Amino acid sequence: MDVFPTTEAHIVGLFVQSTLFGIFWVTAGFTAQALLFTDRKLRRASQINWILFGGAAALCFLSTLDIALALYHAILAFVLTKQLGGAAEVYNDISSWINILKSAAVYTETIIGDFMLIYRCWIVYFKSWKVIIPSIILWLGCLLCEIRILSVGAILRASTTANASLELFPYQCAFWALTVVLNISTTTLLIWRLWKVDRDSSRYRYQSDESGGGGTLRHVMISILESGLLYTITAFVTCITFVTKSPAVYVTTAFEIQVVGIAFNLIIIRAERRSARRPRSTAPSVTGVPLQFLPDSRRNTQPGTRIHVLVTQNTFQEADERGSEKDDTESPITPDTECK
Repeated sequence: MDVFPTTEAHIVGLFVQSTLFGIFWVTAGFTAQALLFTDRKLRRASQINWILFGGAAALCFLSTLDIALALYHAILAFVLTKQLGGAAEVYNDISSWINILKSAAVYTETIIGDFMLIYRCWIVYFKSWKVIIPSIILWLGCLLCEIRILSVGAILRASTTANASLELFPYQCAFWALTVVLNISTTTLLIWRLWKVDRDSSRYRYQSDESGGGGTLRHVMISILESGLLYTITAFVTCITFVTKSPAVYVTTAFEIQVVGIAFNLIIIRAERRSARRPRSTAPSVTGVPLQFLPDSRRNTQPGTRIHVLVTQNTFQEADERGSEKDDTESPITPDTECK
């Protein structure tokens, strides 16, 4: 008797996925608010970052589709099935349309999550293609593995667990290994760029700009790092369950498909909250020392005399209620901020 039977793994996976599904939709609501509204006003179409919005909508659709299929699969296995072998036979039919659609949802959601990570990196590096070439190669490798998994799985007609098929096993392991490497490398590039910009700009930053424990970029770095760790650790554990051919793969994939969306949403939400808490004022703040001229009797006009001039700076902080269309359309983190 199996220590962790397939049927039990599916039930536990459905419970885990249902719990995370509620958390995901809470974060999705805040994400939609950040992407579609600014200062409690609906953004104009030209101000909406449609790539981020499209990615968020796709993640919502796929996570909902997967949990709906998981629920119907459980009803089919435990209530409607009359075939020999019962629920285990239903779950182990890896070529059934339900298993194929569920696999497509998991792999496609991971592909979209990786694409959005690469997109953020591309924007942060001033749309430099050479920086993201390694990430694109890894992403294309994941896409090819997904196509191969789904095409072979649809015609396999085998009764086994999702990760025990010899025909699918190498492509499944390759997919999750490439995903882990892609997330580690691309997240490192992102954090490195933001850290470098924050370090270089710190020498010009006023002390008041760092209130709250650091600049905006520093908080963005923390958000990306935490969400990246959440996503990468989940993908790594999923990869381990595939490599070891454990039935726990049904639990880890159920966890994975919801965590992809949660990690994506948390970056936008936390950066948007940080931006909203930033103090704004329409009144100018002027500081400086007036330029003083010496009397004619005290002036030194001999050649080669050094003249010290004190240059003062006027600092203004204004609230732009209309927002910037350029920032709204290109920001990889939030609709209102762009790292340059």
